Order: sequence, then C-alpha cells, then structure tokens
Amino acid sequence: MRQISLKLTDEEYKKMESLRGSKTITEYFKMLLSSHDETITNESVAFQRLFSDVALIRDTVRGIPKQKDLLALATFMTEVSSIANTPAYANHQDKIQQLYQTLTSQIQTGE
Repeated sequence: MRQISLKLTDEEYKKMESLRGSKTITEYFKMLLSSHDETITNESVAFQRLFSDVALIRDTVRGIPKQKDLLALATFMTEVSSIANTPAYANHQDKIQQLYQTLTSQIQTGE
C-alpha cells in the first residue's frame, strides 16, 4: 500500500472539509478518485457514440449533391463535439481533427 502527502492552502482545506462531510479525509479522496474513473469511462463511451453518430450522418447524407452544405455540417459537428464537453475532448483534439479531415476529404471526393 502506498501513502501520499498533500499540501493545501487554508482556503482549499476549508473547502475540502466542508465537501467531505462525515467521511474521513482518506475516504473522501478515495471517493473522488473512484468518481473520476467513472466520469472518464462515461465520457469515453459518450465520445465513441458521438463519432458513431457522425459516421451515420455521413453515410446518410452522401447522396446530397451540395458539397458546401456537407462541409458546413462537418464543420458544425466538429465544433459542437469540441465545445459540448471540453474536459472529455481535451485529450482527443488530434483524433477530432483527423476525423474532421477524413470526413471533409470523403465529402469532397464523394467516397
């Protein structure tokens, strides 16, 4: 088992004290770590669903003849995905950019 030490300002300590309620400091920080893991898992699942939806939209709108409209949709979806849940996408900016480039390339070439 490992042990950690943490320095907090008086303000941070007071905030932690009020947030932890009747839990011990150890229980409180273990709960924070556990809830963080759940959040990351949920955000990852949501991220995968979003890109599945984008792929479905791309496949659905392939027959639309107006490239300009499709490129506007691709730009919109990219922007929405990057601002909708910033913490979830912070570590995926390269992937978002790559998917955007792939989508716009496929729209332009009609593939």
